[in-house]
Amino acid sequence: MGVHVAGTQHGHTYYLGPLEGTRASVLIALRSRAPAAQVEFWQLQHAIWQIEGGLSYNEMSADTQELINRFIPEYKTKLRDNFVKSTQKICAQLSGTILRPFCNDMNVLTARYQQIQQALQSYANNYNALMPWLNRSSI
Repeated sequence: MGVHVAGTQHGHTYYLGPLEGTRASVLIALRSRAPAAQVEFWQLQHAIWQIEGGLSYNEMSADTQELINRFIPEYKTKLRDNFVKSTQKICAQLSGTILRPFCNDMNVLTARYQQIQQALQSYANNYNALMPWLNRSSI
């Protein structure tokens, strides 16, 4: 997975280990297809943050939905569910079981994810406004 240095366009990319998780294939496809079409860095980065943040397709900004429809329409089904809501639903079902302590920890994590999702939605695709929020929030 390539990671760009803040303040650069498509020039400085540093490669990390393999990308994993349920949305890895979505991110890999988007990152490999969008640059060839000269998509603005901020627009691509914001779409990546919304996908990584676990938002469902319907909760994503119109600009991000347009990128998905244009470059990776076959992946829309993988973006059907909101990660936080799905996790909370599973933990609610498990609350009376031996896994209750695990779910308590998951609730703490999903609360933080909810804050991130709300910021991603409230700033829409305003990359310049979102960057200071991300820097302040200690993700």
